[in-house]
Amino acid sequence: MKLSAPKKITWWIGLILLIVGAIMLILPKLGVMIPYAGVGAWLLLISALLFAIGTSMKGI
Repeated sequence: MKLSAPKKITWWIGLILLIVGAIMLILPKLGVMIPYAGVGAWLLLISALLFAIGTSMKGI
C-alpha cells in the first residue's frame, strides 16, 4: 500500500475550501455581513475541481 502525499494534500486543501466556501454562502443568508461574500461560490467550484483531481491521482 503506497501512500500518496500529493493526493492527501490535494484532498485536505479541497476540504478546507469546501468548508470556507459553504460558510461564506450561508452567513449572508443568516444576516451576517461579510466582505467578499460572492467568493464562496468560486471556492466551492475550486474545491470540487481539487476533489476531482485528487480522486484521479494514484495511491491512497
